[in-house]
Amino acid sequence: MTGNSEEQALFRSFFKRSLTRNLILIIGLAVTLILVSSLLIHLLLIARTNSQQFEHKKKELISNLTETLELPLWNYDTQSVQRLGQIMMTTDIVALLIIKDTKDRVLFSGRDAAPFNDRSVSFDIFYRDVHVGSFDIGLTDKTYRSAKQRLIMISLSTLGALILCIFMVVVVSVRWFMKRPLMDFSQSIDSLANGEYRTDLKAEQYAELEELTQHFNRMSSKIQSREKDLIRFATIIEQADEEVIITDPDGRIQYVNPSFEQNTGFGSEEVLGKTPAILKSGVHDTGFYQTLWQTILNKQTWKGLIQNRNKSGDLCTHDTTITPILDFDDNITAFVSIRRDITQQIRMEQQVQQSMKMQAIGTLAGGIAHDFNNILSGIFGYCQLAQTKINDPDKANSYIDNALRAARRATHLVNQILTFSRQTEYEKRPFQIYLEVNEALKLLRSSIPVTITIEKCLESRSLVMADPGKIHQVVMNLCTNAYHAMRRTGGTLSVFLKEETLPYPRQVRNRVMPAARYLVLGIGDTGHGMDQKTLVSAFEPYFTTKKVGQGTGLGLAIVQAIVDEHDGFIDVESSFEKGTLFKLYFPVVETDALSDSLAEYGDDRESN
Repeated sequence: MTGNSEEQALFRSFFKRSLTRNLILIIGLAVTLILVSSLLIHLLLIARTNSQQFEHKKKELISNLTETLELPLWNYDTQSVQRLGQIMMTTDIVALLIIKDTKDRVLFSGRDAAPFNDRSVSFDIFYRDVHVGSFDIGLTDKTYRSAKQRLIMISLSTLGALILCIFMVVVVSVRWFMKRPLMDFSQSIDSLANGEYRTDLKAEQYAELEELTQHFNRMSSKIQSREKDLIRFATIIEQADEEVIITDPDGRIQYVNPSFEQNTGFGSEEVLGKTPAILKSGVHDTGFYQTLWQTILNKQTWKGLIQNRNKSGDLCTHDTTITPILDFDDNITAFVSIRRDITQQIRMEQQVQQSMKMQAIGTLAGGIAHDFNNILSGIFGYCQLAQTKINDPDKANSYIDNALRAARRATHLVNQILTFSRQTEYEKRPFQIYLEVNEALKLLRSSIPVTITIEKCLESRSLVMADPGKIHQVVMNLCTNAYHAMRRTGGTLSVFLKEETLPYPRQVRNRVMPAARYLVLGIGDTGHGMDQKTLVSAFEPYFTTKKVGQGTGLGLAIVQAIVDEHDGFIDVESSFEKGTLFKLYFPVVETDALSDSLAEYGDDRESN
């Protein structure tokens, strides 16, 4: 019983997937392949040699037969012909022989029971260039085939015995020299799996096992180091001030850190297995969350501000970054959200902005009062002079014209103030900004000196919903500022127009620009630039670095107001003594929005 059970166990272990079995099979198959290949090559060589011998003997026999039959056929000696035919039929390769005279009369006919290789072949016999007869002959290689078959049987028997012996030697050798050392390594791996990080494994006399031992020891050290890193990383997350939320690919919460529990009032047991919708405030629309999910499902990081509600119902604003976690196959396995509560920071910024707004209103009011006093003084002065010259129409008209010019300056100032305060009407329609930019640059080229080079790269022809007149005003204001910055030294005025797609929201000058397609209008110069202090105040009304009488200080404030009215954004890059670049972002009109706009305003193409 014991012997049978051991044999059954050995049988099961062999047919179970194992390294030793695979190695035995590989070695056995390799040796078998080599031996079979050698046998086939040997048999092919023998077959080729036999074939050559057969052909040689065939040619020799036909030549001898032809020479031997010449004289008997010339003498018409039928007895000699028959004797020669009988002698030829005794050879081992002749299966058919028919000898005929010149009139095709058969003088001898013989046939063997063995089949011959090819159809019988006829040969004419000449004696002294005189045709004396012919013979038909059929040949067989039965002797060679029999010898070859015997050789194949002997070779196969020898090969089978040799393969069996080699297989048995390989089985014993592999089990003795390989399986025992591998069992020791298996025990070491079990210890490693149980957390026993041993790095003192010693290889014996085999170089392969020595290298494997070194790799195992290095792996053990790396696993121990990574486990320490994971513990350290987990400690950092647990003690971080930022809130950390980890969800599965379906958005169900799998982990929250203590900061989340402290800031929101929710315990981990209250949110695990649920979605972050438990924090939803109702402030954001469906499109906001669709954009968020579209971004992270496309394996991109989403960044932006989210307003949530804590357990007590209070609104909180979080600066949030959501990152998808990918496996080695580039599949999403989880999402990690890192949030920072900036509610108090926003309140403080709003207070500062309110203070700055009041200061700007005071500056604006003072500037308006100063400008209007100057204009009104001129109007009153010229009107009084006109009254004194009422009897001199030419003088009176001159004074009245000056008064009207002053009044027009007042009207222009009022229009600027209305634009800044967004109280003018905008006639928005879908159009190509490219057209207005191109026209404005033509006008500028004729009015600025040749020391200033204009470089333009107007790539995009995309449509935006905008007021062409206001866009023209923006371009002229920014290009005029660029000209003033380079008036003394000369330089390059660069203007470009391109399309840019934001995959996720971006922070631009204290505002969050949503993810969308934008038409970017860039206007840059190589002038004196602005330092950080000037850059902070550049968009404030009545702030100017120009000399008195060279600017009102409303230019950039008006540009900001116009861009805001078009749902756009302004970004500024400037370095002192290196130049300034303004980048204006306008939302591109999508196909559906364009169809609605054309229906509302009419398609200009129909009027042509």
